[in-house]
Amino acid sequence: MSPVTPTIDDHIRTYFAARVKEVSGIRQQRIAQLEPQLRRCVEAEAERLAPPQRRTLFETEKEFDPVGAFARTMTATELLRVFPAFVRAPWLLQHPLEQVEQLGTVVAMSRLLIVTGAVDTTVSRETIHHIEDAVHAAKRDLAVVRLEAQRARRAAKIAKVAREARELASWLAPGGILPEDKPED
Repeated sequence: MSPVTPTIDDHIRTYFAARVKEVSGIRQQRIAQLEPQLRRCVEAEAERLAPPQRRTLFETEKEFDPVGAFARTMTATELLRVFPAFVRAPWLLQHPLEQVEQLGTVVAMSRLLIVTGAVDTTVSRETIHHIEDAVHAAKRDLAVVRLEAQRARRAAKIAKVAREARELASWLAPGGILPEDKPED
């Protein structure tokens, strides 16, 4: 009897069950929300990624239960091929801290699948480079968003200080009314 090859479903369930136990608080919530997001992405990318030699199995499984059919029938090799899509819109989560967790998860899961030998040895170096490129592009985009947010916060602080300086200057000007001298309404 040949050993049973774990499916995408097995890999996702095992990874996230272990990962959620390792952390707590808000980080645990972020990681927990990644699992259903990844599962939705896996199913959305199924038609594009189902290899011809396994398409019949996938189509048959879809007839019995379409929800999760790709994850139940495909292996770690196909999961690796989903990752580049998972780190781009519309699958990339909105909040920068969620995105950091999502990118870290893709890197960690990819490494785990490769190191443990879960991935078919025929997986090309090109697939791995494709994942790395997608993660790097997402990190670069995230850095730009963070920089823009930082600039916006800095501009808001400068505007506030300038407003306060103008107000102070008006109080100190000849004939200016100091706050304690203002008549009450």
